[in-house]
Amino acid sequence: MWIAPFYNFLFPDDFYQLLDSEDILSTINTASSDDHSFEQKYAVIALFKDGAFFAELLKQDFLYDSYISRMLSYKKHLYRP
Repeated sequence: MWIAPFYNFLFPDDFYQLLDSEDILSTINTASSDDHSFEQKYAVIALFKDGAFFAELLKQDFLYDSYISRMLSYKKHLYRP
């Protein structure tokens, strides 16, 4: 099974975004996909079945958001405020 790469970005106001897109499924997350995130933190997740179509629609917004954000590595994530 091939797993698509995912990209993590941290917006200037510390809002976290994760985008994962491939030819079958695209996802956009603002937090972890667990019960605590959905019930307590009101996390948002969007799943799109036709990944290629929605990936093209979201491309410009994601590129702009990425431009004003900084890439978040695991090492930097450990020292987040």
